[in-house]
Amino acid sequence: MMGQTGQLTASENELRGLLQLCLTKNSILILDGIDECGDNSSLIKSLLKVSVERAPRILFLSRINVPSLKRSIQADMQMQPAKQLVTQDICLFCDRQLDELIEDDILPDSAHDQKDVLVQHLVKGADGMFLWARLMLQYLRSPSLTPRQRLRTIKEVNFPEGLETMYDRILLVIHEAGATSRSLASKILIYVTHSIIPMTTIQIQHAIIAETAEGSAADIDDITEFEDAAIMTCAGLLEKTLVDPALGFKERSNSFRFVHLSIKEMLTMVADASLLSEDTLQKAQPIIPEFITANLVLARCCLQQMIFHTPAQPLSGNINHGVSAEYLYSNFPFTSYAAIYWMGHLKNVISKDTSIAAAPHNSAAKIFEDAFSGLVSLLSTFLSKPELPTAWLECLFTAIQTLPSSMYQQPAGSILQGWITWALELSSQRKTLKIAHSIGDTAETFSNDLDRILESWGDPLTKLPETVWNEMTGFTPSQFFFSPGGTRVSSRAPERIQVPGLSERYLATITGTSSDGNLQGVLSIWSPKYVSFQIVFKSSYLHKW
Repeated sequence: MMGQTGQLTASENELRGLLQLCLTKNSILILDGIDECGDNSSLIKSLLKVSVERAPRILFLSRINVPSLKRSIQADMQMQPAKQLVTQDICLFCDRQLDELIEDDILPDSAHDQKDVLVQHLVKGADGMFLWARLMLQYLRSPSLTPRQRLRTIKEVNFPEGLETMYDRILLVIHEAGATSRSLASKILIYVTHSIIPMTTIQIQHAIIAETAEGSAADIDDITEFEDAAIMTCAGLLEKTLVDPALGFKERSNSFRFVHLSIKEMLTMVADASLLSEDTLQKAQPIIPEFITANLVLARCCLQQMIFHTPAQPLSGNINHGVSAEYLYSNFPFTSYAAIYWMGHLKNVISKDTSIAAAPHNSAAKIFEDAFSGLVSLLSTFLSKPELPTAWLECLFTAIQTLPSSMYQQPAGSILQGWITWALELSSQRKTLKIAHSIGDTAETFSNDLDRILESWGDPLTKLPETVWNEMTGFTPSQFFFSPGGTRVSSRAPERIQVPGLSERYLATITGTSSDGNLQGVLSIWSPKYVSFQIVFKSSYLHKW
Protein backbone atom coordinates (compact mmCIF):
# COMPACT_ATOMS: atom_id res chain seq x y z
CA MET A 1 0.00 0.00 0.00
CA MET A 2 1.30 3.43 -0.92
CA GLY A 3 2.20 5.60 2.06
CA GLN A 4 0.92 9.10 2.60
CA THR A 5 4.11 10.55 1.13
CA GLY A 6 4.07 8.39 -1.99
CA GLN A 7 3.47 9.84 -5.44
CA LEU A 8 -0.10 9.92 -6.73
CA THR A 9 0.65 9.67 -10.44
CA ALA A 10 2.57 6.78 -11.98
CA SER A 11 5.09 7.41 -14.73
CA GLU A 12 4.95 5.70 -18.12
CA ASN A 13 7.88 3.43 -17.21
CA GLU A 14 6.21 2.44 -13.93
CA LEU A 15 2.95 1.55 -15.68
CA ARG A 16 4.82 -0.48 -18.27
CA GLY A 17 6.69 -2.29 -15.52
CA LEU A 18 3.41 -3.04 -13.74
CA LEU A 19 1.98 -4.51 -16.95
CA GLN A 20 5.05 -6.68 -17.37
CA LEU A 21 4.50 -8.10 -13.89
CA CYS A 22 0.81 -8.81 -14.48
CA LEU A 23 0.84 -10.16 -18.04
CA THR A 24 1.90 -13.59 -19.21
CA LYS A 25 2.03 -15.19 -22.64
CA ASN A 26 -1.50 -16.47 -22.04
CA SER A 27 -2.89 -12.98 -21.33
CA ILE A 28 -5.21 -11.26 -23.77
CA LEU A 29 -5.22 -7.45 -23.73
CA ILE A 30 -7.94 -5.58 -25.68
CA LEU A 31 -7.73 -1.80 -26.12
CA ASP A 32 -10.53 0.11 -27.83
CA GLY A 33 -10.51 3.69 -29.09
CA ILE A 34 -6.81 3.98 -29.86
CA ASP A 35 -7.68 6.85 -32.22
CA GLU A 36 -9.12 8.81 -29.27
CA CYS A 37 -5.97 8.52 -27.15
CA GLY A 38 -4.17 11.83 -26.58
CA ASP A 39 -0.74 10.32 -27.33
CA ASN A 40 -1.52 7.14 -29.24
CA SER A 41 1.99 6.92 -30.69
CA SER A 42 3.58 6.62 -27.23
CA LEU A 43 0.88 4.17 -26.09
CA ILE A 44 1.43 1.86 -29.05
CA LYS A 45 5.21 1.99 -28.65
CA SER A 46 5.00 1.06 -24.96
CA LEU A 47 2.53 -1.78 -25.47
CA LEU A 48 4.50 -3.27 -28.35
CA LYS A 49 7.57 -3.27 -26.12
CA VAL A 50 5.58 -5.13 -23.45
CA SER A 51 4.39 -7.54 -26.14
CA VAL A 52 7.95 -8.39 -27.13
CA GLU A 53 9.09 -8.90 -23.53
CA ARG A 54 6.09 -10.81 -22.11
CA ALA A 55 4.46 -12.16 -25.29
CA PRO A 56 0.77 -11.49 -24.45
CA ARG A 57 -1.80 -11.24 -27.22
CA ILE A 58 -2.86 -7.63 -27.76
CA LEU A 59 -5.81 -6.45 -29.85
CA PHE A 60 -5.91 -2.76 -30.86
CA LEU A 61 -9.29 -1.40 -31.96
CA SER A 62 -9.24 1.91 -33.80
CA ARG A 63 -10.28 3.96 -36.77
CA ILE A 64 -7.84 3.71 -39.65
CA ASN A 65 -6.55 7.28 -39.22
CA VAL A 66 -3.75 6.42 -36.74
CA PRO A 67 -0.46 6.47 -38.72
CA SER A 68 1.66 5.01 -35.89
CA LEU A 69 -0.67 2.01 -35.66
CA LYS A 70 -0.44 1.25 -39.38
CA ARG A 71 3.35 1.61 -39.30
CA SER A 72 3.86 -0.53 -36.20
CA ILE A 73 1.60 -3.47 -37.02
CA GLN A 74 2.49 -5.83 -39.83
CA ALA A 75 0.07 -5.76 -42.75
CA ASP A 76 -0.89 -9.40 -42.29
CA MET A 77 -1.78 -8.65 -38.65
CA GLN A 78 -4.17 -5.83 -39.60
CA MET A 79 -7.82 -6.63 -40.10
CA GLN A 80 -10.67 -4.45 -41.27
CA PRO A 81 -14.16 -5.89 -40.54
CA ALA A 82 -16.11 -6.63 -43.68
CA LYS A 83 -18.63 -3.89 -44.40
CA GLN A 84 -21.36 -6.48 -44.87
CA LEU A 85 -20.91 -7.77 -41.32
CA VAL A 86 -20.99 -4.24 -39.88
CA THR A 87 -24.12 -3.50 -41.92
CA GLN A 88 -25.87 -6.51 -40.43
CA ASP A 89 -25.08 -5.24 -36.94
CA ILE A 90 -26.33 -1.76 -37.84
CA CYS A 91 -29.54 -3.26 -39.19
CA LEU A 92 -30.15 -5.16 -35.95
CA PHE A 93 -29.32 -2.05 -33.87
CA CYS A 94 -31.73 0.17 -35.83
CA ASP A 95 -34.49 -2.43 -35.69
CA ARG A 96 -34.36 -2.62 -31.89
CA GLN A 97 -34.03 1.14 -31.47
CA LEU A 98 -37.09 1.76 -33.65
CA ASP A 99 -39.08 -0.62 -31.46
CA GLU A 100 -38.15 1.50 -28.45
CA LEU A 101 -39.03 4.75 -30.22
CA ILE A 102 -42.46 3.40 -31.16
CA GLU A 103 -43.06 2.01 -27.69
CA ASP A 104 -42.12 5.36 -26.09
CA ASP A 105 -44.47 7.24 -28.49
CA ILE A 106 -41.51 9.09 -29.99
CA LEU A 107 -42.54 7.74 -33.38
CA PRO A 108 -46.22 7.42 -34.38
CA ASP A 109 -47.91 4.00 -34.18
CA SER A 110 -48.04 3.90 -37.99
CA ALA A 111 -44.25 3.45 -37.95
CA HIS A 112 -44.69 -0.11 -36.72
CA ASP A 113 -46.11 -1.27 -40.07
CA GLN A 114 -43.32 0.55 -41.94
CA LYS A 115 -40.47 -0.57 -39.70
CA ASP A 116 -38.65 -2.74 -42.25
CA VAL A 117 -38.64 0.11 -44.77
CA LEU A 118 -37.50 2.61 -42.12
CA VAL A 119 -34.65 0.31 -41.10
CA GLN A 120 -33.46 0.13 -44.71
CA HIS A 121 -33.43 3.93 -44.95
CA LEU A 122 -31.28 4.14 -41.84
CA VAL A 123 -28.91 1.39 -42.95
CA LYS A 124 -28.49 3.11 -46.31
CA GLY A 125 -27.72 6.44 -44.64
CA ALA A 126 -25.19 4.88 -42.29
CA ASP A 127 -23.32 3.14 -45.12
CA GLY A 128 -21.41 0.94 -42.68
CA MET A 129 -20.77 3.76 -40.18
CA PHE A 130 -22.09 2.73 -36.76
CA LEU A 131 -21.51 6.23 -35.35
CA TRP A 132 -23.88 7.74 -37.91
CA ALA A 133 -26.61 5.27 -36.92
CA ARG A 134 -26.15 6.01 -33.24
CA LEU A 135 -26.22 9.79 -33.76
CA MET A 136 -29.32 9.54 -35.94
CA LEU A 137 -31.23 7.48 -33.36
CA GLN A 138 -30.24 9.93 -30.62
CA TYR A 139 -31.20 12.84 -32.86
CA LEU A 140 -34.67 11.37 -33.37
CA ARG A 141 -35.25 11.62 -29.63
CA SER A 142 -34.88 15.40 -29.72
CA PRO A 143 -37.91 16.98 -27.99
CA SER A 144 -38.03 19.75 -30.58
CA LEU A 145 -39.19 17.26 -33.24
CA THR A 146 -42.76 16.01 -33.58
CA PRO A 147 -43.42 12.28 -34.20
CA ARG A 148 -44.30 13.00 -37.83
CA GLN A 149 -41.15 15.09 -38.33
CA ARG A 150 -39.09 12.21 -37.04
CA LEU A 151 -40.80 9.81 -39.41
CA ARG A 152 -40.27 12.17 -42.34
CA THR A 153 -36.58 12.61 -41.44
CA ILE A 154 -36.00 8.85 -41.69
CA LYS A 155 -37.82 8.58 -45.01
CA GLU A 156 -35.80 11.42 -46.52
CA VAL A 157 -32.57 9.42 -46.10
CA ASN A 158 -32.18 7.81 -49.51
CA PHE A 159 -28.40 7.96 -50.00
CA PRO A 160 -25.32 7.30 -47.84
CA GLU A 161 -24.63 10.27 -45.59
CA GLY A 162 -21.32 11.34 -44.10
CA LEU A 163 -20.86 12.60 -40.55
CA GLU A 164 -20.82 16.19 -41.82
CA THR A 165 -24.43 15.87 -42.96
CA MET A 166 -25.38 14.34 -39.64
CA TYR A 167 -23.68 17.15 -37.72
CA ASP A 168 -25.42 19.68 -39.95
CA ARG A 169 -28.75 18.14 -39.01
CA ILE A 170 -27.95 18.09 -35.27
CA LEU A 171 -26.72 21.68 -35.09
CA LEU A 172 -29.74 22.92 -36.99
CA VAL A 173 -32.16 21.16 -34.65
CA ILE A 174 -30.35 22.69 -31.65
CA HIS A 175 -30.59 26.12 -33.25
CA GLU A 176 -34.27 25.78 -34.03
CA ALA A 177 -35.23 24.34 -30.64
CA GLY A 178 -35.99 27.76 -29.12
CA ALA A 179 -33.97 30.40 -27.26
CA THR A 180 -34.02 28.69 -23.85
CA SER A 181 -33.04 25.26 -25.15
CA ARG A 182 -30.43 26.74 -27.51
CA SER A 183 -28.86 28.74 -24.67
CA LEU A 184 -28.66 25.67 -22.42
CA ALA A 185 -27.07 23.57 -25.18
CA SER A 186 -24.54 26.31 -25.93
CA LYS A 187 -23.43 26.60 -22.31
CA ILE A 188 -23.11 22.85 -21.81
CA LEU A 189 -21.17 22.36 -25.05
CA ILE A 190 -18.77 25.18 -24.13
CA TYR A 191 -18.01 23.59 -20.74
CA VAL A 192 -17.55 20.10 -22.17
CA THR A 193 -15.42 21.32 -25.08
CA HIS A 194 -13.25 24.00 -23.47
CA SER A 195 -12.94 23.26 -19.74
CA ILE A 196 -9.30 22.80 -18.74
CA ILE A 197 -10.07 19.54 -16.92
CA PRO A 198 -13.35 17.61 -17.27
CA MET A 199 -16.06 19.14 -15.08
CA THR A 200 -18.58 17.03 -13.23
CA THR A 201 -22.25 17.35 -14.17
CA ILE A 202 -22.90 19.06 -10.81
CA GLN A 203 -20.17 21.63 -11.53
CA ILE A 204 -21.68 22.35 -14.95
CA GLN A 205 -25.13 22.66 -13.40
CA HIS A 206 -23.85 25.20 -10.85
CA ALA A 207 -21.79 27.01 -13.48
CA ILE A 208 -24.93 27.66 -15.51
CA ILE A 209 -26.56 29.20 -12.43
CA ALA A 210 -23.41 31.27 -11.79
CA GLU A 211 -23.68 32.96 -15.19
CA THR A 212 -26.31 35.28 -13.73
CA ALA A 213 -25.68 37.28 -10.58
CA GLU A 214 -29.30 36.70 -9.55
CA GLY A 215 -28.98 32.90 -9.64
CA SER A 216 -29.30 31.04 -6.35
CA ALA A 217 -29.40 27.56 -4.88
CA ALA A 218 -33.18 27.63 -5.31
CA ASP A 219 -32.61 27.47 -9.07
CA ILE A 220 -30.75 24.14 -8.84
CA ASP A 221 -32.84 21.29 -10.21
CA ASP A 222 -32.47 17.60 -9.35
CA ILE A 223 -29.14 16.49 -10.81
CA THR A 224 -30.62 13.46 -12.59
CA GLU A 225 -33.23 15.64 -14.28
CA PHE A 226 -30.50 18.10 -15.28
CA GLU A 227 -28.31 15.36 -16.76
CA ASP A 228 -31.20 13.94 -18.80
CA ALA A 229 -32.22 17.41 -19.98
CA ALA A 230 -28.65 18.21 -21.02
CA ILE A 231 -28.31 15.07 -23.13
CA MET A 232 -31.67 15.69 -24.78
CA THR A 233 -30.96 19.38 -25.39
CA CYS A 234 -27.63 18.58 -27.07
CA ALA A 235 -29.45 16.22 -29.47
CA GLY A 236 -27.41 13.12 -28.67
CA LEU A 237 -23.92 14.63 -28.96
CA LEU A 238 -23.22 13.84 -25.28
CA GLU A 239 -23.43 10.85 -23.02
CA LYS A 240 -23.05 10.47 -19.28
CA THR A 241 -19.99 8.79 -17.78
CA LEU A 242 -18.22 8.47 -14.43
CA VAL A 243 -15.59 11.13 -13.84
CA ASP A 244 -11.95 10.01 -13.80
CA PRO A 245 -10.98 9.21 -10.15
CA ALA A 246 -7.52 10.65 -10.92
CA LEU A 247 -9.08 14.12 -10.78
CA GLY A 248 -9.32 13.82 -7.01
CA PHE A 249 -13.03 13.15 -6.49
CA LYS A 250 -13.47 10.60 -3.71
CA GLU A 251 -17.17 10.05 -4.34
CA ARG A 252 -18.58 8.67 -7.57
CA SER A 253 -19.37 11.66 -9.75
CA ASN A 254 -20.84 11.87 -13.22
CA SER A 255 -19.45 13.83 -16.11
CA PHE A 256 -20.44 14.47 -19.72
CA ARG A 257 -18.40 13.32 -22.68
CA PHE A 258 -18.91 13.35 -26.43
CA VAL A 259 -20.17 10.10 -27.87
CA HIS A 260 -17.22 10.27 -30.27
CA LEU A 261 -13.99 12.25 -30.57
CA SER A 262 -14.99 13.52 -34.02
CA ILE A 263 -17.73 15.63 -32.38
CA LYS A 264 -15.20 17.63 -30.41
CA GLU A 265 -13.09 17.99 -33.53
CA MET A 266 -16.14 19.33 -35.34
CA LEU A 267 -16.99 21.80 -32.57
CA THR A 268 -13.46 23.17 -32.26
CA MET A 269 -13.24 23.63 -36.04
CA VAL A 270 -16.72 25.04 -36.48
CA ALA A 271 -15.32 28.28 -37.88
CA ASP A 272 -14.04 26.34 -40.89
CA ALA A 273 -16.69 26.75 -43.58
CA SER A 274 -15.41 23.63 -45.34
CA LEU A 275 -16.63 21.46 -42.47
CA LEU A 276 -20.21 22.74 -42.34
CA SER A 277 -22.53 24.29 -44.85
CA GLU A 278 -22.58 28.11 -44.85
CA ASP A 279 -26.17 28.16 -43.63
CA THR A 280 -25.37 25.81 -40.76
CA LEU A 281 -22.16 27.71 -39.96
CA GLN A 282 -23.99 30.99 -39.44
CA LYS A 283 -26.57 29.33 -37.21
CA ALA A 284 -23.97 27.33 -35.29
CA GLN A 285 -21.72 30.25 -34.33
CA PRO A 286 -23.99 31.55 -31.55
CA ILE A 287 -24.08 27.98 -30.19
CA ILE A 288 -20.39 27.13 -30.48
CA PRO A 289 -18.06 30.17 -30.18
CA GLU A 290 -14.46 29.88 -31.27
CA PHE A 291 -11.60 29.16 -28.85
CA ILE A 292 -10.83 32.67 -27.62
CA THR A 293 -14.46 33.66 -27.10
CA ALA A 294 -15.17 30.36 -25.31
CA ASN A 295 -12.29 30.94 -22.89
CA LEU A 296 -13.44 34.51 -22.26
CA VAL A 297 -16.89 33.12 -21.44
CA LEU A 298 -15.43 30.53 -19.06
CA ALA A 299 -13.13 33.04 -17.32
CA ARG A 300 -16.08 35.41 -16.89
CA CYS A 301 -18.23 32.63 -15.45
CA CYS A 302 -15.48 31.60 -13.02
CA LEU A 303 -15.16 35.16 -11.70
CA GLN A 304 -18.95 35.40 -11.50
CA GLN A 305 -18.86 32.34 -9.26
CA MET A 306 -16.12 33.75 -7.03
CA ILE A 307 -17.82 37.15 -6.65
CA PHE A 308 -21.50 36.28 -6.34
CA HIS A 309 -21.73 32.60 -5.38
CA THR A 310 -18.81 32.07 -2.99
CA PRO A 311 -18.67 33.50 0.56
CA ALA A 312 -16.43 36.59 0.77
CA GLN A 313 -15.30 35.39 4.20
CA PRO A 314 -13.53 32.39 5.77
CA LEU A 315 -15.14 29.22 4.44
CA SER A 316 -15.61 27.87 7.96
CA GLY A 317 -16.86 31.20 9.31
CA ASN A 318 -13.78 31.40 11.55
CA ILE A 319 -10.40 32.82 10.55
CA ASN A 320 -8.63 30.18 12.65
CA HIS A 321 -10.29 27.13 11.09
CA GLY A 322 -10.26 25.78 7.54
CA VAL A 323 -12.40 23.30 5.64
CA SER A 324 -11.61 20.24 3.56
CA ALA A 325 -11.62 20.05 -0.22
CA GLU A 326 -14.58 17.67 0.05
CA TYR A 327 -16.54 20.25 2.05
CA LEU A 328 -15.80 22.93 -0.53
CA TYR A 329 -16.89 20.73 -3.42
CA SER A 330 -20.02 19.57 -1.60
CA ASN A 331 -21.18 23.11 -0.79
CA PHE A 332 -19.73 25.07 -3.72
CA PRO A 333 -19.05 22.57 -6.54
CA PHE A 334 -18.20 25.08 -9.24
CA THR A 335 -15.98 27.12 -6.90
CA SER A 336 -13.63 24.12 -6.77
CA TYR A 337 -13.07 24.57 -10.51
CA ALA A 338 -13.37 28.37 -10.74
CA ALA A 339 -10.78 29.13 -8.06
CA ILE A 340 -8.12 27.00 -9.73
CA TYR A 341 -8.69 27.64 -13.42
CA TRP A 342 -10.01 31.18 -14.00
CA MET A 343 -6.49 32.39 -14.67
CA GLY A 344 -5.88 29.34 -16.85
CA HIS A 345 -8.66 30.50 -19.17
CA LEU A 346 -7.08 33.98 -19.31
CA LYS A 347 -3.81 32.29 -20.26
CA ASN A 348 -5.58 30.33 -23.02
CA VAL A 349 -6.88 33.60 -24.47
CA ILE A 350 -3.48 35.29 -24.75
CA SER A 351 -1.79 32.11 -25.98
CA LYS A 352 -3.69 32.38 -29.27
CA ASP A 353 -3.23 34.77 -32.17
CA THR A 354 -5.16 37.93 -31.24
CA SER A 355 -6.17 38.47 -34.87
CA ILE A 356 -8.75 35.73 -34.41
CA ALA A 357 -10.50 37.73 -31.73
CA ALA A 358 -9.77 41.15 -33.25
CA ALA A 359 -12.25 40.63 -36.06
CA PRO A 360 -14.89 38.04 -35.13
CA HIS A 361 -17.51 37.95 -37.85
CA ASN A 362 -21.26 37.59 -38.18
CA SER A 363 -23.15 36.80 -35.01
CA ALA A 364 -19.93 35.75 -33.25
CA ALA A 365 -18.94 39.41 -32.78
CA LYS A 366 -21.63 40.16 -30.19
CA ILE A 367 -20.85 37.02 -28.17
CA PHE A 368 -17.18 38.02 -28.07
CA GLU A 369 -17.91 41.63 -27.11
CA ASP A 370 -20.34 40.61 -24.37
CA ALA A 371 -17.83 38.15 -22.90
CA PHE A 372 -15.02 40.75 -23.10
CA SER A 373 -17.01 43.56 -21.49
CA GLY A 374 -18.43 41.29 -18.80
CA LEU A 375 -15.00 40.00 -17.85
CA VAL A 376 -13.52 43.52 -17.63
CA SER A 377 -16.36 44.63 -15.36
CA LEU A 378 -15.96 41.59 -13.09
CA LEU A 379 -12.20 42.09 -12.83
CA SER A 380 -12.74 45.67 -11.67
CA THR A 381 -15.13 44.44 -8.98
CA PHE A 382 -12.79 41.61 -7.98
CA LEU A 383 -9.81 43.95 -7.50
CA SER A 384 -11.80 46.60 -5.62
CA LYS A 385 -12.89 44.46 -2.66
CA PRO A 386 -10.07 42.89 -0.58
CA GLU A 387 -12.40 40.15 0.73
CA LEU A 388 -12.78 38.69 -2.79
CA PRO A 389 -9.10 37.97 -3.65
CA THR A 390 -8.60 36.71 -0.07
CA ALA A 391 -11.54 34.30 -0.34
CA TRP A 392 -10.22 33.21 -3.74
CA LEU A 393 -6.83 32.25 -2.30
CA GLU A 394 -8.42 30.22 0.50
CA CYS A 395 -10.66 28.42 -2.03
CA LEU A 396 -7.71 27.86 -4.36
CA PHE A 397 -5.45 26.25 -1.77
CA THR A 398 -8.37 24.28 -0.32
CA ALA A 399 -9.48 22.93 -3.70
CA ILE A 400 -6.03 21.65 -4.69
CA GLN A 401 -5.71 19.45 -1.59
CA THR A 402 -6.99 16.36 -3.43
CA LEU A 403 -5.94 17.38 -6.95
CA PRO A 404 -2.90 15.68 -8.56
CA SER A 405 -0.06 18.15 -9.09
CA SER A 406 -0.19 17.54 -12.84
CA MET A 407 -3.74 18.94 -12.88
CA TYR A 408 -2.92 22.07 -10.86
CA GLN A 409 -2.12 25.30 -12.66
CA GLN A 410 -0.13 27.75 -10.55
CA PRO A 411 -1.65 31.25 -10.77
CA ALA A 412 0.77 34.03 -11.61
CA GLY A 413 0.63 37.80 -11.81
CA SER A 414 2.17 37.65 -15.27
CA ILE A 415 -0.95 35.90 -16.59
CA LEU A 416 -3.26 38.69 -15.43
CA GLN A 417 -0.86 41.40 -16.61
CA GLY A 418 -0.53 39.68 -19.99
CA TRP A 419 -4.30 39.51 -20.41
CA ILE A 420 -4.78 43.17 -19.42
CA THR A 421 -2.09 44.24 -21.93
CA TRP A 422 -3.82 42.15 -24.61
CA ALA A 423 -7.21 43.64 -23.73
CA LEU A 424 -5.92 47.22 -23.82
CA GLU A 425 -4.28 46.70 -27.22
CA LEU A 426 -7.42 45.06 -28.57
CA SER A 427 -9.66 47.86 -27.29
CA SER A 428 -7.51 50.38 -29.14
CA GLN A 429 -8.30 48.48 -32.38
CA ARG A 430 -11.99 47.94 -31.65
CA LYS A 431 -13.88 50.99 -30.40
CA THR A 432 -16.79 48.81 -29.31
CA LEU A 433 -14.56 47.20 -26.65
CA LYS A 434 -14.33 49.41 -23.58
CA ILE A 435 -11.68 49.05 -20.87
CA ALA A 436 -10.34 51.81 -18.61
CA HIS A 437 -6.59 52.35 -18.81
CA SER A 438 -6.49 52.72 -15.02
CA ILE A 439 -7.20 49.02 -14.64
CA GLY A 440 -3.78 48.37 -16.14
CA ASP A 441 -1.99 50.06 -13.20
CA THR A 442 -4.30 48.38 -10.70
CA ALA A 443 -3.73 44.95 -12.24
CA GLU A 444 0.03 45.49 -12.27
CA THR A 445 0.12 46.32 -8.56
CA PHE A 446 -2.15 43.39 -7.74
CA SER A 447 -0.03 41.04 -9.86
CA ASN A 448 3.16 42.08 -8.07
CA ASP A 449 1.53 41.59 -4.68
CA LEU A 450 0.14 38.20 -5.73
CA ASP A 451 3.53 36.93 -6.90
CA ARG A 452 5.15 38.17 -3.69
CA ILE A 453 2.52 36.42 -1.56
CA LEU A 454 2.68 33.14 -3.50
CA GLU A 455 6.47 33.09 -3.29
CA SER A 456 6.49 33.66 0.48
CA TRP A 457 3.31 31.86 1.49
CA GLY A 458 2.80 29.14 -1.10
CA ASP A 459 3.86 26.27 1.19
CA PRO A 460 2.11 27.51 4.38
CA LEU A 461 -1.14 28.12 2.48
CA THR A 462 -0.98 24.65 0.95
CA LYS A 463 -1.01 23.21 4.47
CA LEU A 464 -3.35 25.75 6.11
CA PRO A 465 -5.36 27.74 3.53
CA GLU A 466 -7.21 29.66 6.28
CA THR A 467 -3.90 31.39 7.12
CA VAL A 468 -4.71 33.81 4.32
CA TRP A 469 -7.21 35.60 6.58
CA ASN A 470 -4.82 36.43 9.42
CA GLU A 471 -1.10 35.65 9.45
CA MET A 472 -0.49 36.16 5.73
CA THR A 473 -1.92 39.66 5.61
CA GLY A 474 -0.20 40.53 8.87
CA PHE A 475 3.27 39.71 7.57
CA THR A 476 2.70 40.51 3.90
CA PRO A 477 0.32 43.49 3.78
CA SER A 478 -1.43 44.35 0.53
CA GLN A 479 -4.29 46.69 -0.27
CA PHE A 480 -5.88 43.88 -2.33
CA PHE A 481 -6.13 41.35 0.49
CA PHE A 482 -8.25 41.59 3.60
CA SER A 483 -6.57 42.09 6.98
CA PRO A 484 -8.66 41.79 10.17
CA GLY A 485 -5.88 43.27 12.32
CA GLY A 486 -5.54 40.10 14.40
CA THR A 487 -1.84 39.87 13.57
CA ARG A 488 0.49 42.81 14.19
CA VAL A 489 4.08 42.99 13.05
CA SER A 490 6.55 45.24 14.90
CA SER A 491 10.29 45.55 14.52
CA ARG A 492 12.69 44.47 17.25
CA ALA A 493 15.66 46.14 15.61
CA PRO A 494 17.36 48.52 18.11
CA GLU A 495 16.93 52.23 17.49
CA ARG A 496 20.13 54.27 17.28
CA ILE A 497 20.71 56.44 20.30
CA GLN A 498 21.10 60.08 19.40
CA VAL A 499 24.41 60.63 21.27
CA PRO A 500 27.39 62.23 19.49
CA GLY A 501 30.41 60.02 18.94
CA LEU A 502 28.69 56.63 18.90
CA SER A 503 29.37 54.02 16.22
CA GLU A 504 26.97 53.62 13.31
CA ARG A 505 26.01 50.06 14.37
CA TYR A 506 25.38 48.41 17.73
CA LEU A 507 27.80 45.80 19.04
CA ALA A 508 25.18 43.48 20.58
CA THR A 509 21.46 43.37 21.25
CA ILE A 510 18.95 41.25 23.14
CA THR A 511 15.15 41.37 23.23
CA GLY A 512 12.49 40.17 25.62
CA THR A 513 8.71 40.05 25.85
CA SER A 514 6.52 39.97 28.96
CA SER A 515 4.55 36.79 29.66
CA ASP A 516 1.27 38.43 28.65
CA GLY A 517 2.77 39.66 25.38
CA ASN A 518 1.93 43.32 26.06
CA LEU A 519 5.43 44.60 26.84
CA GLN A 520 8.53 44.27 24.70
CA GLY A 521 12.04 45.33 25.56
CA VAL A 522 15.18 45.76 23.46
CA LEU A 523 18.62 46.15 25.09
CA SER A 524 21.54 47.13 22.87
CA ILE A 525 25.19 48.06 23.42
CA TRP A 526 26.85 50.78 21.36
CA SER A 527 30.58 51.57 21.34
CA PRO A 528 32.28 54.94 20.85
CA LYS A 529 32.84 55.68 17.20
CA TYR A 530 36.67 55.83 17.34
CA VAL A 531 37.42 53.24 20.03
CA SER A 532 37.94 49.64 19.14
CA PHE A 533 37.35 46.99 21.78
CA GLN A 534 35.61 43.66 22.14
CA ILE A 535 32.86 42.63 24.55
CA VAL A 536 32.42 38.94 25.23
CA PHE A 537 29.11 37.63 26.59
CA LYS A 538 29.04 34.25 28.25
CA SER A 539 25.97 32.23 27.50
CA SER A 540 25.30 31.72 31.21
CA TYR A 541 25.08 35.50 31.71
CA LEU A 542 22.64 35.84 28.85
CA HIS A 543 20.30 33.24 30.30
CA LYS A 544 20.55 34.77 33.76
CA TRP A 545 19.90 38.32 32.50
